[in-house]
Amino acid sequence: MKLLVVGANGGVGRHIVNQALSDKHEVTAFVRRSDGLDLSHPNLKVVIGNILEDQHKLQDAMRGHDAVISALGNGLVVKGNGGKILNRAMSSVVQAMKVNHIKRLSLLMAYGAGESLSYANIFIKFLGYTFFRKDFADLGAAEKVVVESNLEWTIAYFGALTDEPDKNKYVPSSSLKTPSKLRISRSSVADFLLTSVTDRKFIKQRAVLSGRNG
Repeated sequence: MKLLVVGANGGVGRHIVNQALSDKHEVTAFVRRSDGLDLSHPNLKVVIGNILEDQHKLQDAMRGHDAVISALGNGLVVKGNGGKILNRAMSSVVQAMKVNHIKRLSLLMAYGAGESLSYANIFIKFLGYTFFRKDFADLGAAEKVVVESNLEWTIAYFGALTDEPDKNKYVPSSSLKTPSKLRISRSSVADFLLTSVTDRKFIKQRAVLSGRNG
């Protein structure tokens, strides 16, 4: 497959790119900067651009691809300080996909945002309505853009990210209840996003990713 990855040089994004290249996919990484990526791989193309400002560059980079994977996120900040970009970013992604007639989109989302907030435990609800209120509002707006886009989307909710190496230690569920184990590796989240696109799992569904022991 030909995959375009936005947020490709972030913690999860680098895993997505590396796993996709290992699986012999062609990858275009749309990034603001290229640090953290293996620029020498023959199946990797890196396009430098600002997803909020370079709409035409994003559309051009996306042309001819089979699917888009987003590893973009705001990075939750106590009391909502800092930039809130995901709503605008996903609006740009959706617009570029429609221009290029690309249907398949898989993206990550912090658990407690969007539809998952009403299913979360009391502690996450408290954070969502207080300290992370502005962050979750932006994430929820981004989710709404995607869900109403008529694309073949998959939203993957994750909890506390770790750098554990085993990408297979997770369980995806269509139930939006709080994950039984919130800690989950970045490689596991990346594995689900890639698998959901290549195997067409969870189309127009939300999936909660739970880490697991053993």
